Amino acid sequence: MEALPEALKRAGVTRRNEDGVISQFILDIAFSAVRRDDRTVAVGIYRTVLLSLGEWNHERLGAEVGAFVRQVLDLRPPWVAEMIELVEQLVKDERVLELLQPYRCAVEFLKTNDVGVLEKLFPEVRELVMDIVKRVSAGAVAEDGRNRPEPQPTASS
Repeated sequence: MEALPEALKRAGVTRRNEDGVISQFILDIAFSAVRRDDRTVAVGIYRTVLLSLGEWNHERLGAEVGAFVRQVLDLRPPWVAEMIELVEQLVKDERVLELLQPYRCAVEFLKTNDVGVLEKLFPEVRELVMDIVKRVSAGAVAEDGRNRPEPQPTASS
């Protein structure tokens, strides 16, 4: 998987993705791996797309990554939080990070269990983050066999 980004560059794929067709195709392959519960392939291909964000540099890619993460959440693999954390680690484009903020907040809450993470958000965003937390938690329970705490609405909800 580590060789895939370089292979895409050598093939000139990164320069020909202005319309998003190539990135969407690659994300479709990653999603197929998620459906097969093939963590190694799914995360590896997803990592490649995230690493290529700077080179593809088109506005739709952030939305495509967001749509991909939503699809993955529907399947609830136990390693979905890892895929969301990759955004934090690999993406440097602030516009893309802003689009994916609800996912990032959900993972931060799951890691810290700090309700302050939720309190900083607008109510409609908080609701979305809480839904993501529930979905990620459902996958995490399958992996480690224990329940994670669910976020409790604050007085400002």
